[in-house]
Amino acid sequence: MEQKINAARPAYYGLNIELAQAQSNRANDVSVTCHRNEVPSFVEAELERLYGNIFCSLKQFRTYCGSKVPFSTYIARKGREIATIILFTHEGRRIRVMNEVVSFEPDEISDFADYIFSAYKSVQLIDFHAVHTSIERMPYPFQSYDCLEDITLDLPATENEYLSHLGKNTRRNLKRYRERLYKDHPSFEFQVYEKEQIKDEFIHAIVRLNKERMAEKNKESIIDDPETTRIIRMVRAYGMVGVARIDNVICAGTISYRVGNNYFLSVLAHSPEYDPYWIGILCCYKTIRECIERGGKEFHFLWGRYDYKFTLLAKLRELNHITIYRSRVHYLINLSTVFKGAFARKKREFQLLMHETKHYHQQDFWTRVLVGLVRRARGVRRSIHAR
Repeated sequence: MEQKINAARPAYYGLNIELAQAQSNRANDVSVTCHRNEVPSFVEAELERLYGNIFCSLKQFRTYCGSKVPFSTYIARKGREIATIILFTHEGRRIRVMNEVVSFEPDEISDFADYIFSAYKSVQLIDFHAVHTSIERMPYPFQSYDCLEDITLDLPATENEYLSHLGKNTRRNLKRYRERLYKDHPSFEFQVYEKEQIKDEFIHAIVRLNKERMAEKNKESIIDDPETTRIIRMVRAYGMVGVARIDNVICAGTISYRVGNNYFLSVLAHSPEYDPYWIGILCCYKTIRECIERGGKEFHFLWGRYDYKFTLLAKLRELNHITIYRSRVHYLINLSTVFKGAFARKKREFQLLMHETKHYHQQDFWTRVLVGLVRRARGVRRSIHAR
């Protein structure tokens, strides 16, 4: 089924759905093909080419959703070139977009909504989860809130360039802890394996270390046996695993995936016995170095605002959950979904506040004083603008 989109449409605004009528002057020339309950054979390679993202790969979708889930495929072309591919499921009155942790232009999201609401008359809302976009207005009522983060490092061309950009203290610590580790444990080695080279025992060992690390913090690892099986399946297609050994025993490791020129860190773990050597960060640094040597462009630490990621120069990219409603009427009909979205937004804000507060109280006295002064200055500036 193909449909040309060429629309000038009334625009509604985000969470408060102000209904001021505004006209979009954008004129699209986008042709759309939709394969209902089907994924054409060429789509797997095209997804990797377009997005270079493990969370937008057919293997990921099949591994975590099962092979029997009826995915449909939306393809938008500009001229002859494929510009957008969106895999989705039709769940009654809802369309659920599978693509996650990728960036969408506002026009791409609007065009997709146009097509869905035109082609699927029973659909009342569309859900995008964990996507990066700058969308601020739409031709439909919608909710958008920060739901997750993708902490990403842009990789330079060489290791020396990366090392030169690190902070002075970080460079000194990497050198100091590396020298101490090799002095106390001369048998230490770090090796990288890819795809078919990766043995199941490597995955099980790194997962075991992850569980030990979580137990030391009085937490439970989210990696259970079914998840371990899924990881093993994924590394067969995309894996790059770093294994650290001392006396030929695995003491630390990383599990990453490569899609195109982008890398995604799934698990970083080490034995608590080697905490005095900064071994976790050393293994992460060595993994990043391997990605640089392989011509990598981005290294995704993904979610979790841990200090070591920013120490290694990663930057935070917010990911949003977006729910688009067919009309004002359907917004009101689905108030339970609206309230769930509002609650999820407040919960997320509270979690981030708790994280910030905990991090704040862990700082030394003078750091807390400086942060307090900065916050007070921001408050004064806001009060001036409010007048």
